Amino acid sequence: MRTLMIGIALVVLLGNAQAQSDPDELAKLKDSVKETVGKEMQGWTYRSIEPIQGSKGVIIQQWQLNDIIVSVAVTRYEKDSQAENAFREFKAHLRVEENARTNNHGKPFHLIKEDSKAWGDEGFVWDVIGSEAVAFRKGRFIVNVSVPQPQSNKDVFFSRKFAEHVVKAFKDQ
Repeated sequence: MRTLMIGIALVVLLGNAQAQSDPDELAKLKDSVKETVGKEMQGWTYRSIEPIQGSKGVIIQQWQLNDIIVSVAVTRYEKDSQAENAFREFKAHLRVEENARTNNHGKPFHLIKEDSKAWGDEGFVWDVIGSEAVAFRKGRFIVNVSVPQPQSNKDVFFSRKFAEHVVKAFKDQ
């Protein structure tokens, strides 16, 4: 649960999206992600999570199968450049934290495990308190896919798999 809260907080840290265009766009994407993931990951239970009050342009979905929970958070920005800047700041923040932990403990510490453009314009796999997550930007959207449960999960399989389905949902929309 703690990791889920961190994921939600990251959505807010990435900034409140201020998209004023098509108010149905995010609802359509939400439905598209729900439909695509539901089709591709049969047997998983879907739940929509209410974003933190005051957040605009944010959707949070949670998918569960037995003791595994996958969280998908999408933040929409008004312009690609705003999403690009927010994504860059998010990654820079992780690098600062990596450096601080490395300096404090004397051994290299890595939150960002791998860079990849497999999911969008830019992206990376990162460590969310013991769980591997995927963050990517596609146009003016930033997507974060994490596995908050089980807490000891070190496998990025489900984060990657769900990220692939989210990308497909973008294309299907």
